[in-house]
Amino acid sequence: MTTAELMAKYKLCRATVVNYLHKGTELIWCNYIPSDSHIKSLEVLKKKINIRTIDNDFIGTYNSIKDGIEYIQNTYNIKLHNGSVTMVCQGKRSHHHEFVFEYA
Repeated sequence: MTTAELMAKYKLCRATVVNYLHKGTELIWCNYIPSDSHIKSLEVLKKKINIRTIDNDFIGTYNSIKDGIEYIQNTYNIKLHNGSVTMVCQGKRSHHHEFVFEYA
């Protein structure tokens, strides 16, 4: 199971999951190899996303959350947070700043 899957299953942030996995490895409850899970969890950031304004005006489709954030920051000069955008995509938040993000 990847860190991304654990995050979704237990509704925890990545840092908390990684901390638990490190402690579990120390106690020999599991065998956590950070480089493997980090690469797999980055795959979540590579999903295409759609961006809309809160008024439902379509802005565009981007290859990843990172690409979408860069576009908004460069075009609108607004600082977005990756974690907040991810939470909107997952349906945990309705919007971030004045934008709605969803997996394409």
